[in-house]
Amino acid sequence: MKESGSPPRHPGNSSKRCVPKPSKTGENRLRPEYSGHIFEGQVPPVAKRASGPMSEEDRSTSRARTLLSVVLILLIVAGAINGALFSSPSTRRESGVPPGAQFAYIVTILMENNGVCNVLTSCGGAAPYLTSLSQNYSLAGSCQSNSACSSGGYPAVDHPSLPNYLSLFSGLAGDCRNGGDTTGGCMPSGDSTSDCTPSISCTMSGTVNIVDRIEAAGLTWKAWAEDLPSSNPCTGADAYPGFSTVRHFPFFYYTDITLSRTRCSNTSHASTPDDPELIDALGGTATAANFMWLTPDDCDNMHSCPVSTGDNYLKSLIPRILNSYIFKTQKAALFIVFDEGDSAYPNDYTYAMWAGPVVRPGYVATNGYNHYSFLKTLETVWNLPPLQSTDSAATPMTEFFLQNSITPPPTGWGGVFLSEADTFTQSNPSSEAFPGEKASDLEMTASRIVALGYNSMRVQFSSQCPGTQQEDGPYSYAWLRRAVAVAQHYNLWLIVDYHGPCFGTAGTLSLDSLSADYQSWINQARSLNDAHWIIVQNLCSYSCSYGLTSQWQGYPIVTDSQKRVLISLHSYFFYDGCATGWYGTCSWTNSTAASIASTYYQNVLHGMRMTGWPVLNSEGGALYFSEAACTSPSCTPPDTRLVGDAGYAGVSFYFINALTSDYDASGHGIGWAWWPTGDWTNSPCPTTSSGGGCLYGALSANMGSAGSVPGWGILLRL
Repeated sequence: MKESGSPPRHPGNSSKRCVPKPSKTGENRLRPEYSGHIFEGQVPPVAKRASGPMSEEDRSTSRARTLLSVVLILLIVAGAINGALFSSPSTRRESGVPPGAQFAYIVTILMENNGVCNVLTSCGGAAPYLTSLSQNYSLAGSCQSNSACSSGGYPAVDHPSLPNYLSLFSGLAGDCRNGGDTTGGCMPSGDSTSDCTPSISCTMSGTVNIVDRIEAAGLTWKAWAEDLPSSNPCTGADAYPGFSTVRHFPFFYYTDITLSRTRCSNTSHASTPDDPELIDALGGTATAANFMWLTPDDCDNMHSCPVSTGDNYLKSLIPRILNSYIFKTQKAALFIVFDEGDSAYPNDYTYAMWAGPVVRPGYVATNGYNHYSFLKTLETVWNLPPLQSTDSAATPMTEFFLQNSITPPPTGWGGVFLSEADTFTQSNPSSEAFPGEKASDLEMTASRIVALGYNSMRVQFSSQCPGTQQEDGPYSYAWLRRAVAVAQHYNLWLIVDYHGPCFGTAGTLSLDSLSADYQSWINQARSLNDAHWIIVQNLCSYSCSYGLTSQWQGYPIVTDSQKRVLISLHSYFFYDGCATGWYGTCSWTNSTAASIASTYYQNVLHGMRMTGWPVLNSEGGALYFSEAACTSPSCTPPDTRLVGDAGYAGVSFYFINALTSDYDASGHGIGWAWWPTGDWTNSPCPTTSSGGGCLYGALSANMGSAGSVPGWGILLRL
């Protein structure tokens, strides 16, 4: 696609700040839940509204009196960059999971006896599903054969199977022969290289293992094996339980597991090929464990059946894992790895990949790893002590993960003026957030957002930066406190948008200067003990010389000691932008809209991959004209359905609907807040609010002069 011309200006260009919380245990709902202290004590109690609106004098006094608190909450940096923050998350912490851990849940699936290029179709393999899965998520290295990788790679540590499983489980391979990784140690009794069944002469006895570390940290675990009989031989009475493929199930080689009835109860049969026991466990936080392990049978795992058989097995299983409650609403990761390939150590490269909402999309690792790195990753993420010198010296696989993430991601609507916290349409009902008062227009919008199944609301006010784009209303600290109280009551993330054109002159802004400004802002926030999330805006939302397909290059590069940064790219398909060539060769059709949506989506994925930050696209929508100039007929497409700020055309709606579908189906936890809702929008409406427009903007059900046009937000397919 050829790009040319100057980018159209978007209706809003800013970075944002939000207020979050997670869902209750076991509930199938995606709205966050507050734990009580949104701003960690920085916001004073919210006073009830006086009988009349706040005077300008009161507002000025309030602002001056609370300036320091405002800085702590919103971090206003006049004349630097426009921005916003997102409050520090009050997500429910899983017992034992450290704050900021990159995942709280992990599912590990062990496959069998194939080198990396027996699997990847890119180098001759026969597993198209596993190939595409690794392309969508993260793969351990770029390999050209089973014994050669040009970047990274994940070799097994030994042959045959059992020493590799033991290495994954305790950091000791149990190899008395030292035929592989010579740091792997020896079984206290026996030799793992015989693939022996647990017995007095084939055991790791009481060797410390990952289960010991997990339980000591207050974490939980469960393990399933498809060949493990329903009448589990592990009862706590037999030190050496076995079954046909026990060599692929390391749990039964450690007597501190097999002689414990409680620990034995955490090992179970899984029914092939659907493994409903695992899928059911992933249905809620009450049934899932932090550490979950699955050993498929010897056909499903490719040991005794073709690679294609195992690939089809995973093609059925993995989507059900990734679409489970745990993977949709919690920080969860999936690790798929083969025990060994067909080459000699240390070049026995196997397929190893990570998937899930906490994983970088389309990422290929540059570091080398092995089975000890699996343990080191758990130890690093969950702050566990090492087991042996092997895992202590290993490299953790943290490069695969986003630096932090929010699950479920915020999805909702923006455009509400902060002043709407103090605006009251006559027909509004009584307030739920402030008993004894009438509901404000802001509260009415919050209620509607929740009723439609969203979990976030963006409120905005004009910045103090010089420029002409000061259309977003005044600021009052009292209004902000009321907005926070409303968000608490309705269980919403609150995105507070300090809105204004402080990026500099269009066309002259550099990525380096924007990155430096954002970094300065982040540093100032953290120096003030402000731990809120910060949304960092891609300059392509305002002034970008990269072209449509290279917008990902516009993401600012920043670091954050709190690891609470999100990246954003405002997304629109404008009729006038299409006409001027900014989108490349362009026709105003649904097929073009779908292509443009896909390009935005790929830019976002590339941004996640490059920066390691999660995404909250804080603005986008079905608006069909850019803000630069829309007074001539050339700005109005032939398929216009509704004019004005909340208006849309058939093609522009097709675009945002396609983009929303891409985001929600991606599995990468992409958040979004579409524009606009709010009582001020100028689209025709049979009954106007006190703000002059339909009360809910694009979320209004009956728009147009006759009330016969639904707002495009009502039509959006989620």
